[in-house]
Order: sequence, then structure tokens, then C-alpha cells
Amino acid sequence: MACFPHRPDWVARVSIKHAERLMTEAKSQNYPIAAEWLKRAKKAYAQLGQVDEWRAYLQKTTEKYKRRPALQAQLRRL
Repeated sequence: MACFPHRPDWVARVSIKHAERLMTEAKSQNYPIAAEWLKRAKKAYAQLGQVDEWRAYLQKTTEKYKRRPALQAQLRRL
């Protein structure tokens, strides 16, 4: 992603938007793709020095989708 070093805030925002869309569909085949988007977001948060914010987001997401075991497995890998 070419804009990653220059606009990590944008990368984080867009990556989470795409991941959220895939996670809300409740189709397990989409969860690995959503996890890839979330990896990008995690990297962007780290670059911004916002690791605590990332952890809070991940915790909130894990709780929100606690009844989806396939998604939980993907989230644990992050």
C-alpha cells in the first residue's frame, strides 16, 4: 500500500471500514479477508503510536462478535 508511510491514519480508517463490512455479513469465508484488513489497520495504529487504541478496538470487536467462532479464530491471530 503506497500511501501507508504517508497517511497511516487514512490506512487505519479505510482498513477498519472494509473489515467491518466483511465481518457484519456473517459469512465465514470473508473472515480471513477481514483479518488481512485488520492487520493493515494494526500496522497503521502502531505507526501512529496508538497501540492502546488498537487494543481497545480489537477488544470491542472480539466482544461484539463473540458468537462467531470462525471470526474469533481470525481475531486471535492478530
